[in-house]
Amino acid sequence: MLTRHQISDLIPHKGALCLLDRVEAWSQHDITCITNPLARDDNPLRRWMVLSAPQH
Repeated sequence: MLTRHQISDLIPHKGALCLLDRVEAWSQHDITCITNPLARDDNPLRRWMVLSAPQH
């Protein structure tokens, strides 16, 4: 398992731009990550205290 701090050492997204909290498991073909971006006030996608649903 990797923590948020360990993840930020491996990817270019730092601080609030790192939306991953934890990597639970990984293999050559899969990765399982945990996040709870809705709980963070500093989420960079939040506008006026709201996270919008993605538009398809």
